[in-house]
Amino acid sequence: MQEIEVLLNERSIISGHPEIRIGPVIIKATSDSPLPLSSNPAILLVGMEYKPGTVSHAAGGWKGMAEGAVQSVSGVNVFTVMEDQETSSIRTIEVLDSWESLSVLVKTDAAKQNIEHNGRDRTGNKSAIKLRAVAGFVGR
Repeated sequence: MQEIEVLLNERSIISGHPEIRIGPVIIKATSDSPLPLSSNPAILLVGMEYKPGTVSHAAGGWKGMAEGAVQSVSGVNVFTVMEDQETSSIRTIEVLDSWESLSVLVKTDAAKQNIEHNGRDRTGNKSAIKLRAVAGFVGR
């Protein structure tokens, strides 16, 4: 499995010291063509905490979500899912053409099935950080 550094820190991902987590990439779904950075994509970093011992089960729900996202929603370019056993969390990196694509994504059957699959195991601790890549720089 690949490993990826995930920079998730609710206080300030840009101005403060980031929290760095290294974990295996368990799912990477991509659209046919890569999105050029010059298009100023919308980037969403999500962290979702689960009850101890349920993260591997949660990964199954996220697999369907990732695959459904890139197959059924125009504008979803990358949907990567990482499993963090240490913190009982699933973390995602989603790269979209725009925030409108995210609005469509959250209403899909794949999103509803993910909630049904994982809802009872979630602790309620979650984070979602919206970033914008502009001219090669990332900011909020």
